[in-house]
Amino acid sequence: MDIRECRTDAEILATFPVVRQLYELSEQEYLAFAHEMMETDYRLITCFDNGKPVAVVGFRVGRRLYCGKYLHIDNLIIDETHRGKGFARALVGWLRKEAARLDCDTLLADTYVDNHPAHRLFLSEGFHIRGYHLKQRVKHEYKTTFVSDKRQGKRH
Repeated sequence: MDIRECRTDAEILATFPVVRQLYELSEQEYLAFAHEMMETDYRLITCFDNGKPVAVVGFRVGRRLYCGKYLHIDNLIIDETHRGKGFARALVGWLRKEAARLDCDTLLADTYVDNHPAHRLFLSEGFHIRGYHLKQRVKHEYKTTFVSDKRQGKRH
């Protein structure tokens, strides 16, 4: 198991097979989104198994009144064939060390209300539920759809 940061287009695109398991978007859209997010301090980390990307997580660092300096975990995605094998825990451990290295006070994570495996993971890693993450759409349509929601006919 090897954990590395993605910086180049080739490294970002190597994670696309994992990301498309959660989001319905093209490689070009993914690359454009990644570049746009990286302009605002987003970082993309990949976990490799035998040289193949099997887990991806994004994060950013910021500051909030209620928690001080934080590292916010975004989009922790594990390849369907590699779930339950410790890759998510390895990435959370890496992120915890990175948060400490960056002198963060808090590690934050959002999960969708029906993502019970993620809830179990984060709770078992010492996170606690502090509140709700609420959202309201400003534009009628957004460019990406969650793969599981499309199967169920939902849009976020």
